[in-house]
Amino acid sequence: MKKNSIERKLKINQLLWREVAQKSFSASVAFAVIATFVFFYHFNVSEFKILVQSGCVVVIFANALRLWVTRKVVTNSVFSKTDKNLIRAGVWLNALAWSVIFSFSAFETKFVGTDFVIINVIIAIYLASTIVTLAYDKTLFFSFHVLLIFPIMCLSIYFYKMGSFHNGWFVAIMYLIYFIYQIKQYKDYRTQLFERFGYQVDLEISYVELQNQTSQLVQASKITALGNMSGGLAHEVNNSLMVILTAVQQIERRLKQKHVEDLQLENKFQIVKNAGQKIKSVVQGLKYFSQQIDSPAKEIKKLEDIIRLTMTYCEELLKAHSIKIVISKIPDVKILCQPYQLVQILFNVIKNSYDAIHLENSSEKWIKIEFMEKDNIVFIKIKNSGKPIPPEVSEHLFQPFFSTKDVNKGTGLSLSISKGIAMDHSGDLEFDFSEQVTTFILKLPIVI
Repeated sequence: MKKNSIERKLKINQLLWREVAQKSFSASVAFAVIATFVFFYHFNVSEFKILVQSGCVVVIFANALRLWVTRKVVTNSVFSKTDKNLIRAGVWLNALAWSVIFSFSAFETKFVGTDFVIINVIIAIYLASTIVTLAYDKTLFFSFHVLLIFPIMCLSIYFYKMGSFHNGWFVAIMYLIYFIYQIKQYKDYRTQLFERFGYQVDLEISYVELQNQTSQLVQASKITALGNMSGGLAHEVNNSLMVILTAVQQIERRLKQKHVEDLQLENKFQIVKNAGQKIKSVVQGLKYFSQQIDSPAKEIKKLEDIIRLTMTYCEELLKAHSIKIVISKIPDVKILCQPYQLVQILFNVIKNSYDAIHLENSSEKWIKIEFMEKDNIVFIKIKNSGKPIPPEVSEHLFQPFFSTKDVNKGTGLSLSISKGIAMDHSGDLEFDFSEQVTTFILKLPIVI
């Protein structure tokens, strides 16, 4: 919990810096433009003209640095520690330079005239803008205010005591009240920022957690499917091993004979090789099917290979319960896919069909797989002889966790996950309401 809280704060802080970096872009340009104007205008001072103009040059340099860093951050969406330090340096240098400009200009004008009014207006604009542009770092916000306000306050009191500025205390108090007001506005704005970014980070965290939970549910569905497959897999592996062992025994006997025909040995070795290849394909299928990592890249596979591979996992299960599987002629088409994911879809639909009919007393228990091509799409129809699914149930078949099976006999995830896999392959899995018997349609694009 503590780790999550720290991570949340770090993400919010990163978002704060990135947000203000975007807003600081225009502020940096504005500072540089006004400094260029003041360089030539210099508030009509003469005694401190060099100091004022030097301050303007520093302002332009500081904001060019700040502009370069913020532009890089906005482009790359990454805020490193070095970037933060460079922005801090740019802001502090900018504030210090403006403090020099305003202080010496105000000192020479002795707080009177149009030039002093312009100075106050610019100071007020600068301080107001910091609520947005410096809200991410309170050290920058407060230092900017202190450097701009307090020298002017001290000068106004100084001229008051010298008798040349009768409203000195009033101006100092007004600046102080404005400073307090700015602090209040800053706190309110910062609170709003934290609430907004906190909400955004919480949404991101919830999304990641939801993805993790979905991944776990998909894995649970795979484990359930593997359990259902186990009978057929054990039979396939056992049959292949028996073929290998029998062939090896026959080879051993013939090798003990004096006259061994090469053709006979070659046939036996071919039998062993074929059986070994079959075991390899079954084990490889299990490996891909059960893995928790991302699936291998899609590849172009013949539809016939996918159907045959599916039958490897479910044919024995259906035979054991006297369920006839009828496969119509498979079109000679190819599909860009992750083969074992398509096998998972077909197996899930066939397994649901098996669940619907294997306990029925009917002498005609069957599952049919039919195909149709149209507009570069192959339609794979899986039908079964079970009782038709009522409309009020069929409407919810693809909703996660919806199941008509008894408790502990179904997760209600197989069809929703299968539909997701189909859509990931630019296809779809649908229930066919037009058929008299229970029918599912898997649509997949054909590779031309």
